[in-house]
Amino acid sequence: MAPDADIVACAGELDDANVTAAVDRITSYAAQTGQPAVINLSLGSILGPRDGSDACSQFLTGKTSDAIIVISAGNDGAGHNTISRTLTSGDNVIRTFIGRSDEISGTVDIWASDNRTFRLKAVVYDLTSGQICDSHVIEGPSDDIYYLTTSNYTVSSYHHSEVFDKAFANSFFMISSSANQNTNRRYNCTVSYQFTFNAESNSKGNLVPAIIIEGIDGQRIDIANTSEKASLTSRGIEGWTDGGSDMSINNLATAKNIIAVGAYTSRKQWANFGTVLAYNNPAYQEGHICPFSSHGTTVEGISLPHVCAPGAAIVSSYSSFYVKNRALKKSDLCASYTWNGREHQWGVKQGTSMSAPIVAGIVAMWLEADPNLTPAYIHDVIAATSTRPAASDGDNDMTWGAGAIDALAGLKFILAENSVADIKTDSDRPILTSHDDGYELFVPGAQNVHINITDMNGRVLRSSSAVGDTACISTAGLCHGIYIISADSTGFAQRIAIR
Repeated sequence: MAPDADIVACAGELDDANVTAAVDRITSYAAQTGQPAVINLSLGSILGPRDGSDACSQFLTGKTSDAIIVISAGNDGAGHNTISRTLTSGDNVIRTFIGRSDEISGTVDIWASDNRTFRLKAVVYDLTSGQICDSHVIEGPSDDIYYLTTSNYTVSSYHHSEVFDKAFANSFFMISSSANQNTNRRYNCTVSYQFTFNAESNSKGNLVPAIIIEGIDGQRIDIANTSEKASLTSRGIEGWTDGGSDMSINNLATAKNIIAVGAYTSRKQWANFGTVLAYNNPAYQEGHICPFSSHGTTVEGISLPHVCAPGAAIVSSYSSFYVKNRALKKSDLCASYTWNGREHQWGVKQGTSMSAPIVAGIVAMWLEADPNLTPAYIHDVIAATSTRPAASDGDNDMTWGAGAIDALAGLKFILAENSVADIKTDSDRPILTSHDDGYELFVPGAQNVHINITDMNGRVLRSSSAVGDTACISTAGLCHGIYIISADSTGFAQRIAIR
């Protein structure tokens, strides 16, 4: 996206301390070298308040005065791991089961929209009788963690029950509750869990884990579950709730003044060595939102993501160490090239981890046109120039944000909004782009544009004029060969090849 940009890479475990240290190092380096900076963060989690108020998000917000920060919206859009509901006096209870398999572990994070507490019940439900057969209530902030475990955990403060032992083996609910000081004292319960069905007394899996939240009229409850095997489900039982994707947005993507990026499908098939591959999932349709692309509306009413970019299927460079470690074969790769005695490989990936760096690269290119761009102004550019593909009718509007980012339209917007004299890089020169059967020339700040196509002997073969800063010229009917396209009064001239 910006091939002449300097790249600063930071590596390490993806915990908050390392993420903030990396951002700090990059902004410090940019300040030392006197360069504008854009930072890509293709990472995150649906755990957290998802309102920009946690410590890491606040740190990122503070750094947006030093760099443009781009963050993946997340890849939980196709999952069934989130529930978001505003309660009413007649509907103030949320019931959901945790998973369907016989061996699961994970974390459920539950946030109220304010400091009013809700009642949380950790329960065992009997699918045969349709009744709750064991229930443990947690209500109000506490400095202590509530442990409900099978009897093999022998700490004296842990809670046990015959039903829990009958249902599970080597299993637990671990529940903390607090009114978090960093989140405007929003009430929060975090439920860590591990369940294995008791092979002797629950071999058919009729005794299953669930949680119930009883809240207050007008209170919004956001629930997020992270697990490789378990999702939130109603099990088809009336009065219980399936997990969905309506609040699947990445927690870090809710930091203020950053750019949160979703993903759309720009290619549904691709060529690996020896074969053409394609997505089997019909949800992957060119010009439509990727099924995994996360979205959500925060408790403050902010809809995310801000914008979308291609996220499937993206041909990108592979680390040679990754290729070796995974023992990838030629059939796993799209391309390879040997240079300076070392083989370099490319393959297909998908995710908002791919769409976010595309936006970061585009923003880096925009910064070449104007190094003083602010996050607020970039949001204005995105809002003014992004569009939705025609094919996307029927996609959820929220998932698109402002639409699909348009690098060229954004660049033109930036150059047109600034007088040429204000731009200190070489980006004030005209921008030439090709299209079907011709070219378009954009001259920042021009009142009129006149362009010519000449052959190599200087003979004018085509001319075009337009009022304003943009003119188009056709190449239809010209023989294959090399020509010169030029613009009067700008000194611009460039060779073009017609094939």
